[in-house]
Amino acid sequence: MNKGSKGFTLIELMIAIAIIGILAIVLIPKVGGIKSQAKISGINTNLRVAAAKAEIVLASRGGSENC
Repeated sequence: MNKGSKGFTLIELMIAIAIIGILAIVLIPKVGGIKSQAKISGINTNLRVAAAKAEIVLASRGGSENC
């Protein structure tokens, strides 16, 4: 390379873009799966909280007959 030459060659840039593309192809489906797992986990947490609150109400009122 010449002293005054700075920067990347076209081949280096094409290799970098190819690597980024391959990583995107591999990781994008995994991110979607992680998002759906997070939603399901959030739903389970909300259901547990609701069940705990219902138990508290039932216990404080003496059973389901008084609700």
